[in-house]
Amino acid sequence: MSLHHHAHLQRELRAVDARLKTLDAPTPDGHGDDADRLVAREAHEGQVLNRAALLERQGLIQAALEKITAGTYGQCEACGYPIEAKRLAATPEVRLCLIDQTRAERNARRMGPRLDMTSDDEAYLG
Repeated sequence: MSLHHHAHLQRELRAVDARLKTLDAPTPDGHGDDADRLVAREAHEGQVLNRAALLERQGLIQAALEKITAGTYGQCEACGYPIEAKRLAATPEVRLCLIDQTRAERNARRMGPRLDMTSDDEAYLG
């Protein structure tokens, strides 16, 4: 299982790295009329958000690869039990089993958004 996930994670990491490089391309210099500048600013803001999401995903993938090396890949960070195989197949960098993810979502809904949550955590909140 870990060899398959290791190869998959390595491919995902290369894809994220390639996408980050495309976002490093120069942005328009802001010449043109107000509408052109507005479109350019909105595109830049979208790139900034996309870059932040990609950097976070890159970190999650790297952490998962480190867990494979350490022999802890596939263990829930909250309870230590194995993460469901289907869950790992769908999202190899997932950190929590379904029970603990559900618990985290419930707690987050009660407490509202937290500064220490990752977008992975927030994505499950819907």
